[in-house]
Amino acid sequence: MMATAAPAQRTRESSYAEVRDLYLSRDIRLLRTEDRDPTRMNPIHLVCVHLNKGYYLEGRIDVANIAFEKDVSLHVSWNNWQTSQDIAATYISSHENSRNAEIAALQDAASRTARTIEAPLNDEDVGGYARRATLQGTLEEAGVEKQQPPTPEPPVDRFFFRLHLLPFLRSASGAGHVTHLEFQLCAKFSAPAVGREWWDSNYGANYRCTVSL
Repeated sequence: MMATAAPAQRTRESSYAEVRDLYLSRDIRLLRTEDRDPTRMNPIHLVCVHLNKGYYLEGRIDVANIAFEKDVSLHVSWNNWQTSQDIAATYISSHENSRNAEIAALQDAASRTARTIEAPLNDEDVGGYARRATLQGTLEEAGVEKQQPPTPEPPVDRFFFRLHLLPFLRSASGAGHVTHLEFQLCAKFSAPAVGREWWDSNYGANYRCTVSL
């Protein structure tokens, strides 16, 4: 008679395999494309969050490269800030700031305007001087010559974070029947060299995501 394999014992870890969904709550403000530029108003943005393999909450944080030394982390709580944890983010790559193409175009336009104004004219051409004076006056009235294009923005550094969910799920299971966990998130960026730190806390409301069990 052929022996049959005994059924596998259900381990404590496998009991959490029912984690099947994660969604960002409506409390999260969806950022427009231009708002994703971390050098506008706030040099840090929590860009995205997703569930990986049922046990890991992963995402990306973008920061402005305003200092070489950076500490970037995810500040997270699953019990409405009774306790919290900081998850260090890992550097991925650096990218040119999306605004710099626009800034380069403005600088090029200003350069062409300056070359037009400073072009030499024939001293004997009185009409040429008249035309030059008219052009100069028109540009000054329009404010073209007086306006300086903005300086290029610093590059954007991308960071990756991973939060292991099992410790949170185990803690929640000890409190009784739990159908879901709500995590509150915010991102932190500190630059020791300049003595500053910045937060992306969804304008003070925090980011929220729910893991359904």
